[in-house]
Formats: sequence, structure tokens, C-alpha cells
Amino acid sequence: MNKVFLTGRIVKPINLSFVGNSIPFAEVCLAVEDAVQNRQKVWETRVDQMEMEIWRSLARYAKEQFSVGDCVESEACLRPKAALITVEITSIKKAINT
Repeated sequence: MNKVFLTGRIVKPINLSFVGNSIPFAEVCLAVEDAVQNRQKVWETRVDQMEMEIWRSLARYAKEQFSVGDCVESEACLRPKAALITVEITSIKKAINT
């Protein structure tokens, strides 16, 4: 298994829905900053929005604890899904120093 760590701000409301046999599911969208070097070799800050999935009790927890604008630290894993790669959150908490 692989792991990625992302820190960012929640940019959309977390909507809880259910699939199959009442399994809780939610999508979380984080605005994540990244430093990139342009063609002139100057570093710039870029903000990307990362759409991630969150399942089961962690989905319920995220819906109850976090809202738009909260800065969170997440641990996730990349999962192949059809022709795409899905980012599934495996842990999430409020970030320190927000």
C-alpha cells in the first residue's frame, strides 16, 4: 500500500451519502498549496484542489467535525479505480498552526 500526506483547507461542504448496505461515504475537497519552479527558474506558489473519498465511520466523523475553511491534515492512499486513481482518506485531523 502507498501513503500520501496532504494538508489543506476544506473548500466544499462535506456531504454524507450512503452506498450499498448503508455504508457511509463522503467526498472531501482540499485546497493544497504547492511550490513550483517556472521556466524562468522562479519559484511560484500554486493551489490545487484535491477531490478525495472518505468511507465508513471516518466519513461520519469528518461530516460532524469539519466545515468549509477548516485546515486539516490528512493521510490517504491512492487506489486504482477504472481508468482513474482515487485518493482515499485513511485519517484526518485539524491542522496545528492554522
